[in-house]
Amino acid sequence: MKRIIRLVFLVLLTWGCLAADKPAGKDEKPKPAQSIDELRQQIEKILKDTHTNGVSIAIVHKNGPEWVTGLGMADLAGNRAATADTPTGARKYVGQMPR
Repeated sequence: MKRIIRLVFLVLLTWGCLAADKPAGKDEKPKPAQSIDELRQQIEKILKDTHTNGVSIAIVHKNGPEWVTGLGMADLAGNRAATADTPTGARKYVGQMPR
């Protein structure tokens, strides 16, 4: 359970950093996603609004992964989409999380 909480905290922290870069005047907050598809749509909007190329995401429960994906682009010049296996800077932090 602690692992799930840490992972959710990491995702929310990343999301908060992305949202902090949005232009002034956009104070409306999105409703919490009720499904994976809604969450995907919200994250894709954040990527667009913050001019972020791509992201790899994992939601993991104690019994295993719930949702593992990549959204956006991993390489704009090479026209390569982000996937769950796209290397990101977050991997080094996840590996250091206390268990």
